[in-house]
Amino acid sequence: LLALSGLNDPSLASFYRDLLNSPSASRDVLASALRGVATLGTEALSDTVVPFLSHREPRVREEAVRALGRTSKGFERAASLRPLLNPRTEDSEAVRQAAWVVLQGLFVQADVATLQTWANFFRDQQQPDRQLVVLQAMAAKAEAADNREELASRRHQMAEVQLERMNRPSEAADLYRLALDYSLESSGPSLIQTRAQLALRAYLRARRYPEAIALARLMIGRDSGFIQDIGTIVKSEAKTLSDSGQAEAARALINSILAENPPVVDPRTDSQLRDQLAELPTTGAAGSD
Repeated sequence: LLALSGLNDPSLASFYRDLLNSPSASRDVLASALRGVATLGTEALSDTVVPFLSHREPRVREEAVRALGRTSKGFERAASLRPLLNPRTEDSEAVRQAAWVVLQGLFVQADVATLQTWANFFRDQQQPDRQLVVLQAMAAKAEAADNREELASRRHQMAEVQLERMNRPSEAADLYRLALDYSLESSGPSLIQTRAQLALRAYLRARRYPEAIALARLMIGRDSGFIQDIGTIVKSEAKTLSDSGQAEAARALINSILAENPPVVDPRTDSQLRDQLAELPTTGAAGSD
């Protein structure tokens, strides 16, 4: 049976179905039969596979997951994998990983509304890495359809996950900037301001100061009022660094802004930043880097 399971012979379909429907089949027989089903990839066997996703034996469940991935021609069976992703209900790491791998392969077949449901599910499950994968699948669909507005929106969502939930400010900065570039061409001032603020904050957190300053100058050139946003963001990020014991990083941030000529902050903010700088602990003092 193990040798047969590696053969892509359509005539074996009924043989595998009979084995899987046999009440006396052992764990090893069921696992081999499911492996054979996966090799065939016959959609008609999908219904036969689904019950084994809840089989008592992890090895059988794992093979059933892989067989489901090969026999599903659409996304209609993906919901059956959801219980297997949850460590509270699935005690086998191998099964959980197999379910995730198969699910990722099925995302390309799902519509946007279904993908959004999965993105929300992983968000609620506190799994930002998997939420990000779903958002990437949605972004790929938008790009393939040449829907630039939708693509910018997905990049914005991906950046939020990267920045706020995964602490990846550099990746977030690049995504926010791509979303901003679209907005600069096509969006209203409110969305432009929001994305510019978020991109600037991400650049600062990633300590990519030259790019942050270049963005600041670009936005001031478009709207002189944006200088107020820059000051607020710089003061906030410097305080966060200082409060977390990163005094030297806070000093480097403030100095990079104060060194700019022409200034990228207004005189009042300049004075506040200098006060903030003077209050930072010196190197070697308690609470500094």
